[in-house]
Amino acid sequence: MFLLTSDAEDYPLAVCEVFCLNKPVVSTNITGSAELLTNGSGILTGKDPQEIAYNVEKLITNSKLLAHYAAAT
Repeated sequence: MFLLTSDAEDYPLAVCEVFCLNKPVVSTNITGSAELLTNGSGILTGKDPQEIAYNVEKLITNSKLLAHYAAAT
């Protein structure tokens, strides 16, 4: 899993690189990530630390969900 907690990015190249590794992404809901994750290959989250932690924990504790997002990359 890859976690991106940027406040703003035009085009998060790191997310594209992670797709090459077939890893799911949890990213704050910023412009570039919102466009890249429209295919269901990751989770967009708010910038609140508790919300970010909740979404990361959701992937870590649910292997089926983790596999689903990994397969979607």
